[in-house]
Amino acid sequence: MMLKMTDPLEAKQFVEDTGIDCLAVAIGNVHLLTKGSANINIERLKEIKKQVDLPLAVHGGTGFPDDQIKSSIENGVSKFNVGTRLKTDFFNEVRKYVIGLEPEPFIHDIVGSHKEKDFLEQGKVGIKRNVKKFINLYGSNGKAK
Repeated sequence: MMLKMTDPLEAKQFVEDTGIDCLAVAIGNVHLLTKGSANINIERLKEIKKQVDLPLAVHGGTGFPDDQIKSSIENGVSKFNVGTRLKTDFFNEVRKYVIGLEPEPFIHDIVGSHKEKDFLEQGKVGIKRNVKKFINLYGSNGKAK
């Protein structure tokens, strides 16, 4: 499969024509990737950054290799979309919890109670774990004001 990457000169023209304040770029990232990791072209990102002076976004951050995050941030990426990973972790925690329930649980405890037994609260566990990881990975730890 041949991936189409963002052309740096086209990106520059697009930014000038539209006045946008953030540009989503294609540098090998794959939207909705559920297995494996993407083959990121950091050199292409550097070329884009030379042409475009605004924050860059990455769709398909779930499959973005962790070892290329720092370099990507240094070259203008300020936003990674990681919805697939968060949704997967949420679902896996919910599934694990629901499978372990007794055959006839008290439904009001496990659906919408906002208590520890609520399956939605269990799903949040997976999301929180990954959000903490992302905060550290993206160098955002301790920067909230």
